[in-house]
Amino acid sequence: IRSMMLFAFLALPLLLSAEDVKPRAIGGSSDKPARVAVIAGEGSRAPKAGMVDLLTVELSKQKQLELVERSEVQKVLAEQSLTAAGLTTGDAAAKLGRLLSADLFAVVETIPKITPAALRIQLIESCTGVVLGDVLQQGESLEQDLGELRDKVTLALAKLRTADKERRYIGILGFRSEEAGRSLDGLAEALGMLLATDLNRSPAVIILDREHMDRFSREKELTAIELALKSSAVLVQGGIKRAPDDKHFTITVVFESPTGQKTEPVMARVPRDDIPELRRALANTILDRLQVVAPAKKVMGRKEEAEVFARRSELLSGYGSYALHLPRVAFAGPSGLAADYERDAAGRAAEAAYALHPSQENLHRIAFFARGIRRKELFLAFWRQHGEALLGSAPY
Repeated sequence: IRSMMLFAFLALPLLLSAEDVKPRAIGGSSDKPARVAVIAGEGSRAPKAGMVDLLTVELSKQKQLELVERSEVQKVLAEQSLTAAGLTTGDAAAKLGRLLSADLFAVVETIPKITPAALRIQLIESCTGVVLGDVLQQGESLEQDLGELRDKVTLALAKLRTADKERRYIGILGFRSEEAGRSLDGLAEALGMLLATDLNRSPAVIILDREHMDRFSREKELTAIELALKSSAVLVQGGIKRAPDDKHFTITVVFESPTGQKTEPVMARVPRDDIPELRRALANTILDRLQVVAPAKKVMGRKEEAEVFARRSELLSGYGSYALHLPRVAFAGPSGLAADYERDAAGRAAEAAYALHPSQENLHRIAFFARGIRRKELFLAFWRQHGEALLGSAPY
């Protein structure tokens, strides 16, 4: 998913260079509040009237936060000819952070093509440009229930306070089926989304988005901040297959640095019909290797969590980059083993919803995002089971 960030070409005024302003350090002190700048999208991405005020009021209630005056934010954006359209590099984020003396950006935009209107709020660390929190909600839901936003802000603050030497930057390249046929493709897709969710609960873990991982492969273009991130990042990819007894899955995990150094595969064996145990084993395998204490798991029923992923899938589908007719996007890892993004984040969220709760409604969601052979298999399976076409038509 292309993160919503602050797109900037910073031409610093002669009287105020980047060197004149105190740089923001990674892992801020917990003795003083973190400074947050709220930045709204513009044009078609501009949030509905009152949503920025709602966010500002909610953030002002947090004792660990200090808001940068909105007039100050708007003044700097105007002086530097900036728009709220995307933080392309950690260097751009760091420069803006220094100008505003901000530790964190709260970027709020309207998700396109969604009715009723929905919002995306991203909490972005100024000194690195990485996303520490991401909230997607219908506007009315946000007004009625601020619980998710509060939880994400609390977690983002914990990540912000984590010292650089204690952080673990992780890029999830994806999982794939390691057996013939495509029957495990959906579960493999779901594993990447579920793993990112489970690992992200730890304050010490920061999940790198696709933009950061993609830029790592273009070393000549990297800023000093991005070079530092690349040197400390760990890329994770793996596979899943049925065990010989047909009652268990065997999961394989490979750790790789962005420079191409790989570990020996780590394997785990879990019961086939136990998705919670599969998730726990996979997350703990990675956290143990990274020497990170597993966070307390938020208690949520499988059906309830499936609804969260389903809602996320629907909201993410509003972005043009998630349209079915667009070409497939792939990221080639440094080892040459492709980390395949055959389906986008909206599709992977749908797969996660189905893995947790294999309902007919969630199957429809997967079929909407699936492509090629995978989509035909879904249609055929649904036809055999229900005697009618999935989505009301044939896939060809």
